[in-house]
Amino acid sequence: MARPATSRIPFLRAVLLGTAAVALFGSPAAMARVGVTSATDGDPLGKPPTQPQRVLRIGIDVQANEAITTGANDRAHLVFLDGTSLTVGPNAYIVIDKFVFDPATKTGELAVDAGKGVFRLVGGKISKSRPITITTPSGTIGIRGGITVFSVGQTSTSSTFVFGHSMTVTGQGQTQTATRPGSQIVTNFGSPPGQPTLIAQGALANQLAQLEGRSSSGQSGNSGTSGGGSGGQQGAANAERGAQTFSRQNNGAPPSPGQPLLSPGAGAFNQRLNNAVDTALNTANTGVQQVQADDRRNQQTSQSTATTTTRVIVTAGRYVGTTPYSAFDYSQNGLVVTPVASNNQLLKSTGTVTNDSQVTLSTADGHSITLPWQQTGTSFNIASFTDPTFGALSGKGYVSTDGNFFAYVFTNASNQKLGFFGGKPTTTYWQFPTSGYAAYDMNNLGGTNRLPFANGTVGDDADLQSVKDVSKLLTTFAPQTFSASQRPGDQRATAMQATIAISGTGANQKSYMGVMVGYFFNDLNTVSVGFGGNYVGTYRLDSTSGPSRLISAVSTPAASSSANAIYGQNASAIVMTPDKLSTSYTTNVDGFINTISTTRTSQAAADIPFQTLSASDYYAVNTATQTTTPSTLGQSRTSQTLSGFVAGLVDQRTLTNASPTTTAFGVSDSTPNLQLTTDASTNRASATITHSSWGSPGNGVSATFNLGSTTGTSNGTSAFIDDSNYAVMDNGSTSVQQGTTPGAVTSSTVLVSGTTNPTALNPLYTAAGVTACTCSFLTWGWWSGDVTYNSGYNAGGTDRVHLSTYVAGTLTSAVQLPMTGTATYTGDMIGNVRNGSNSYIAVGGYSNSWNFATQTGAVNISNFDGTNYQGSTALRSGTAQFTGSITAVGTSGRTGTLNGAFVNNGAVPAAGQIGNFSVTGSNYTAAGTFKAQK
Repeated sequence: MARPATSRIPFLRAVLLGTAAVALFGSPAAMARVGVTSATDGDPLGKPPTQPQRVLRIGIDVQANEAITTGANDRAHLVFLDGTSLTVGPNAYIVIDKFVFDPATKTGELAVDAGKGVFRLVGGKISKSRPITITTPSGTIGIRGGITVFSVGQTSTSSTFVFGHSMTVTGQGQTQTATRPGSQIVTNFGSPPGQPTLIAQGALANQLAQLEGRSSSGQSGNSGTSGGGSGGQQGAANAERGAQTFSRQNNGAPPSPGQPLLSPGAGAFNQRLNNAVDTALNTANTGVQQVQADDRRNQQTSQSTATTTTRVIVTAGRYVGTTPYSAFDYSQNGLVVTPVASNNQLLKSTGTVTNDSQVTLSTADGHSITLPWQQTGTSFNIASFTDPTFGALSGKGYVSTDGNFFAYVFTNASNQKLGFFGGKPTTTYWQFPTSGYAAYDMNNLGGTNRLPFANGTVGDDADLQSVKDVSKLLTTFAPQTFSASQRPGDQRATAMQATIAISGTGANQKSYMGVMVGYFFNDLNTVSVGFGGNYVGTYRLDSTSGPSRLISAVSTPAASSSANAIYGQNASAIVMTPDKLSTSYTTNVDGFINTISTTRTSQAAADIPFQTLSASDYYAVNTATQTTTPSTLGQSRTSQTLSGFVAGLVDQRTLTNASPTTTAFGVSDSTPNLQLTTDASTNRASATITHSSWGSPGNGVSATFNLGSTTGTSNGTSAFIDDSNYAVMDNGSTSVQQGTTPGAVTSSTVLVSGTTNPTALNPLYTAAGVTACTCSFLTWGWWSGDVTYNSGYNAGGTDRVHLSTYVAGTLTSAVQLPMTGTATYTGDMIGNVRNGSNSYIAVGGYSNSWNFATQTGAVNISNFDGTNYQGSTALRSGTAQFTGSITAVGTSGRTGTLNGAFVNNGAVPAAGQIGNFSVTGSNYTAAGTFKAQK
């Protein structure tokens, strides 16, 4: 045993070099700092959370949440206030995730997030009582009272235990522990860590060589292991000389003024450095013997005592209390609120799992709670219990199968909700997916099976629950290249989710539509990927009330000072709250990004009824957990511009609500009034809806709604996943004018593809005995939202649109239209109905027998809102568009109009028909769209 111990001493001398910089701290002011840069090689970069990126030089402070980046010829040596030292090799990226230290008790917490590169960490005072945690793409390393050298790549992480109490590596819910110096644990991405093995000869010397400075780059060695032999001793000696050269090279000049953490004498510095190394080596040799003795005692004890297994996990996340905000005043501040710190706290970055059955979480203010830990990927009930801090609680929990994400939601004795979520964040840009598609299951933590993003009033309604069509959260990923000194580009990583629920028919109907659209982007405050977007919902809980409106921003909250609440490998879990998160940038004269800023604003969600416009607030926390991606998702993506029709009913009220009205829109437009563009290269879409007559007939009011965008900075307003799944929201440029006089409006509307929720209309089709048109060469869907008039026409008034429809395709040109023959087009129609005081959605069958020679058609409409209609259509001269009229069969006295166009199916002209329709009668009006195919 003497020979391995002898060969370990020079090996430890090289690795322990960083501990010498403990002596550099001499200024009381340093106690307010996380640490200092004690040595550098090349131009390593540091990015503090609130300051510009700068080159690290000796004496420059290291701040909490600072991101360190090195190039091929760069290295940096950092020393923390507790004496912990960290050497950062070339081509590396690491974030100082958390540092807390109490000099009086010599306790604290240190956590870093390493994305790539080779590193050496020598534990200081913190590590004597608590493991230092190192999060990597493949797993989490914990080092207790010692030294580790670790190499991080995108596909694997190797960590070598050099000296100390122990080193743990956790991944995929499993933990391996190393207590023997020279042991290495390798963790492959997506797999649990391997068992500890003695490091291969030469492996550590290669890693140490990367940590050396330029002057030692030509040195070579074979091994630094404890296996003995002259080759190993020579390699360790070379590593030692290189490390000393690295230190001398970067500390040969006195520090610049204003940096009191360093001694001004280079010679004195190097002398203290060497003295500290000698002291550390002597301590280390004694420590190894002590650890070996402790291990023998522990082994003897474990033979007679049952073992309680514990492991440290990453728990970056938040506690959300019963009232996480105050000062909601929609009329004055919109959705902006004041956060209540005690009910909206970060969790401490690490927690403890005991016997794989319990987890202990701690909040930033020091409160702890122990909860069941069931790593199954399914939700589980938690029986009632009483917590000393949070009182009597009962609820549910969820832990992903890999243990990288958890969420708990409870109801307290006052029937209020509170919860915890967290895990291992997808913190670094290269962990986040850069291509492909994904689908996520949605879960609104506010209630069991509550509709995503909705409040309890709507989201828990039993009738809507019984017929709901809730889509997955659908995403398309793209590289996160949005950074300074680059052109901004138009491509985005986008996401969308839609829910449609229509319960009952006629006067007994309830209905809801809710859509969320957002995008992923680089959050410069946390140096991680964030998500931001918006949610718009409209609903009727009875047929006699005007449509109410739900509105909210949607974003990932901060999971720590250096991460958003996106968790696991490949962003396998996402948490979203109503807070607003956005990024903006400026460009120089050459079009390159000059400055970028990311802003987070505390907000609530709001429910605004049409009758009173008096907003009530709520706070919806939603989780999205990745599930199996449908095989068809993203397979058909077409960059194209389609034309079509939008029509329905709009409810309008004035400022005083003296005379609310319901009026048809879109039906006076005999030509297409919709242009829809999808762009597969940018993952974005846009829509322009033009109404020549908006509101009461003859009022001279026109409107143009601009939704989404395929270029520019209108972020978070569109998502194009594929031809069957897309959504667009108002981009802020909607205009409404009376005559030539424009009015100032705030428009919040959303258009979403109907095929995203393919079963939503099934109950209505079944009740009416109607077969829906497959019409795969067309696209159709829903349009809902709100228009608020700030000035001009109807100042102070509000318009609401709820579950109106659109249909679009490739229009047939006049020259493509056949001149002879006949064809029968069959399909369906969907419309809004106002029947007396009742408003609802209805469907019917559509048939048009067309004679191309006479350019006329005979129309039959079956069972639209319980009534059949007949009529005729005729081609508009010089076009492939037609108009016509319909009359109810029977004694209802209802009549209507049709406006339509022929559309192509690829190279097949006039394969289908699309258009709008209207019906009027005694105290009755209806409007909508139709689609049909040959």
